[in-house]
Amino acid sequence: MVGFLNSHPDIFVGYEMRIPTARPSKYAIKFLAKYPETRKFFHYDADYASAYRKLADWLAARGFSYKFFGDKSPNLDPPGLAAIAAHPVLFMVRDIRSWLAKDGVIQIYQSKHDVTPCAIAYTDILMRSHLLPNVLHVGMSEFFSDLARVKHKIADWLGADLAGFRDDWWASVGNYALDDPKSALNWWKGHPSSTMAPAVEDTRFELRSPCPLGPVFDLFDKYVEGRRFGSREVNDDLAQLHCLRDIVAPLDSCFRAISRSRIAQPRVKANFLRRLLGSGSVLRVR
Repeated sequence: MVGFLNSHPDIFVGYEMRIPTARPSKYAIKFLAKYPETRKFFHYDADYASAYRKLADWLAARGFSYKFFGDKSPNLDPPGLAAIAAHPVLFMVRDIRSWLAKDGVIQIYQSKHDVTPCAIAYTDILMRSHLLPNVLHVGMSEFFSDLARVKHKIADWLGADLAGFRDDWWASVGNYALDDPKSALNWWKGHPSSTMAPAVEDTRFELRSPCPLGPVFDLFDKYVEGRRFGSREVNDDLAQLHCLRDIVAPLDSCFRAISRSRIAQPRVKANFLRRLLGSGSVLRVR
């Protein structure tokens, strides 16, 4: 999604820059290497948008003016969502089952031992997003299968020029002019699939039946139906969700099999012998 949005000349979306924090993120450090004069903007600010606005103004004064200026944030903690509640939020939703099966998620959240905490955190933040006054939900499956519809949705929501989005947006990723601020972050080096046309999700799975996280998945599915929910219903469902925290669900109790493909590699050889959390393309859970 970051690559797609940045294909529009009127849009700048950073990659986990987290400007209003005391400690610059690794991507903020990349930006600062190109623009060291902007270090003064990277500090804690209770007004979350203020830091981004100052940086946008600084870039505009140097010939890089954007109508829409934002950042990609992977935060699953409610305070992170609350900090941006007053601003437009594009909420990208991936099916929770394939998300839980991702290598990165398993490693970052240590969910091999227990999937429940991160499953509840993801569902929680999705539910809370329905309380935001100006949010647009876009499903990853929809992004892959119907980009034209997604383009119209985002353009209408932002009030942006539809023609500004490139049909071959992936061709623009990493091919920005050297003086273009979008070239400073080089996030695509760690996400090479963003430089290719999207085809299919990179993770497939086979759930065990019954799955101990079934009640969590049911709540998640309710909130990706495409309709909005009122605060009373959201809060009631959040209370129900938090009652499920005592479920203990190791990864292998939820998934019978997980297979992964490296989308950015033209030839991927499946390796059926890799152990859980191995580096191979295919994972089998006994």
